[in-house]
Amino acid sequence: MVEEEKDGQAQTQEETTNLVVPWMRAPVDVSHVDSCSLETLPSLHPRLKEALEKMGISSLFPVQVAVWHETIGPGGFERDVCVNSPTGSGKTLSYALPIVQTLSSRAVRCLRALVVLPTRDLALQVKGVFDAIAPSVGLSVGSAVGQSSIAGDIAQLIKTPKLDAGICYDPEDISQNLESSAVDILVATPGRLMDHINNTKGFTLEHLRYLVVDETDRLLRESYQEWLPTVLKLTQASDDGPFPSSSPFVPSSFGSLLTIRRQSVERGFKGKPYPRLAKLALSATLTQDPSKLIQLDLHHPLFMTTGATRYRLPEKLECLRLICETGVKPVYLVGLLKSLEGEKCIVFTSSVETTRRLCKLLNFFGDSMIKAKEYSGGLNQAVRSKELKAFRKGDIQVLISSDALARGMDVELVINVINYDMPQYPKTFIHRAGRTARAGRAGRCFTLLGDHEICETGVKPVYLVGLLKSLEGEKCIVFTSSVETTRRLCKLLNFFGDSMIKAKEYSGGLNQAVRSKELKAFRKGDIQVLISSDALARGMDVELVINVINYDMPQYPKTFIHRAGRTARAGRAGRCFTLLGDHEVRRFSNLLKKVGNASCPIYPIPPDLFGPVRAIYEPALAKLKESVEPIAPKRGRQVGFKHNSKTTNSQTKRNKARSGQA
Repeated sequence: MVEEEKDGQAQTQEETTNLVVPWMRAPVDVSHVDSCSLETLPSLHPRLKEALEKMGISSLFPVQVAVWHETIGPGGFERDVCVNSPTGSGKTLSYALPIVQTLSSRAVRCLRALVVLPTRDLALQVKGVFDAIAPSVGLSVGSAVGQSSIAGDIAQLIKTPKLDAGICYDPEDISQNLESSAVDILVATPGRLMDHINNTKGFTLEHLRYLVVDETDRLLRESYQEWLPTVLKLTQASDDGPFPSSSPFVPSSFGSLLTIRRQSVERGFKGKPYPRLAKLALSATLTQDPSKLIQLDLHHPLFMTTGATRYRLPEKLECLRLICETGVKPVYLVGLLKSLEGEKCIVFTSSVETTRRLCKLLNFFGDSMIKAKEYSGGLNQAVRSKELKAFRKGDIQVLISSDALARGMDVELVINVINYDMPQYPKTFIHRAGRTARAGRAGRCFTLLGDHEICETGVKPVYLVGLLKSLEGEKCIVFTSSVETTRRLCKLLNFFGDSMIKAKEYSGGLNQAVRSKELKAFRKGDIQVLISSDALARGMDVELVINVINYDMPQYPKTFIHRAGRTARAGRAGRCFTLLGDHEVRRFSNLLKKVGNASCPIYPIPPDLFGPVRAIYEPALAKLKESVEPIAPKRGRQVGFKHNSKTTNSQTKRNKARSGQA
């Protein structure tokens, strides 16, 4: 919910400003660019071609071809590139491939490319892409994401050569050259990057040639210890060194030959250092706020986008909405998940708490067809990675997520995205829906609406269960608006005892290890339904998710885009359902217009599914109430809850700190 509110505030600020920088007024429309086979792609390194073919890639998508043209082709990296492209359109490979191609001819190993992402999950995913292609041309890729200790990072990133005994060395040479970079490319999160800049001996950005700012709008919205101005300052050309005026050689007693960024005139652009720092900024919802963009210090930027619409959903994404009775929304989610018949689903909620509760509820249903796990910011990195891995493998069919998964994460073959909670903003919808219908594949985005949103008040879960049942086991991700809703809904669905609905929570309320575990099970197919706050709405790619369900309507277009983007990925089909109450219909219609999709038919759930679901809804709800008990609020904190089951002291402390209502 916090992430969605920030997206909404940023969007409101942009709309209020209503200013567009001049270079954004005449963008390059990549939708007019044709795909290109690897055989006909000019200048592609033969070993890179082999690596791509091993990944199952035979051609590049339009955005990848367009960026290649501006970097490796005639453009020659003479301009900085900004890309605003739908989720699942191939943005990661669009910058990874040119960078690896360019660095393939390097003679000396030093840190030349830095990729910065806002979350660990995204950073690890992007590192995986680089790992698949960079070693084929002799490049080394490292990560600094806070997953391991600082010492572990240093061992991976810094090389310390051994000194030969009996040889005298100049102390200055030793101090300058004792440590050198062990990687050519670094994928990092801002916090850990700043740790290394400030504290790691031998870590330098002096030779950096490429800076990639992925999920740019989020990275610019949050300062993250002033990482961006620090990086830009450290990469500026200077004549202050011992060899001014672009000396091409620095004496070295041993180890790698160091270089110094030269202060000379770049071809075509007077007064700029050469080699200059080339920047690439990418997002499915790239900001247009001049006050944000100026922070990047872009050099003759080139703006690439897809069509005239600012926010754009994947072409093969089908958006659907479900009308739910208020109070039984989880029932509708279960019905939807059942109707999807085991297809991979990501269910987005509006908060970590909602993610956790919804996941528990789904699993209380006891349906073997609905294996759900939580994926949210409440889980630690290891747990999140485990759940995501299981989801990718198909062990979990449903991933219940907060908007932690709404941005950027690429989960293969996710067919369905479900907005359990309707996104409040178009950006949120864009990122959620973007978890499906990726890379040219089809996908569906469901949104569950209450009677105040269209669904009958008080029985929204019933509509959700009905929807899950009608989907007949298809993998689903159900999105809610909060961690609290995620948790409650997951519990409630599991209390239903429906073997077709195996639901798990995926929210920020779980630690990373738990989130990773649930996502892994979801990928494997062990879980059919993943109840999620927006922890899963951005970027995560989970294979074969056919349905996304918005249990809570997204408030912003960005949230909707990122949620829906969990399905219909890589050219596959997908559906996005949204559960609405009558008071949300107009707002949801306006949201759809902002994301360039005016059509969203009502999804008919067979009436015979609701009778049995209603019969077990009240007992399941009673079990949910018994499983949590209120905790007296502490100063500065809202009322939380704890489980009746045994917990460790550390777990109890975390449970007491969680916000929400019983």
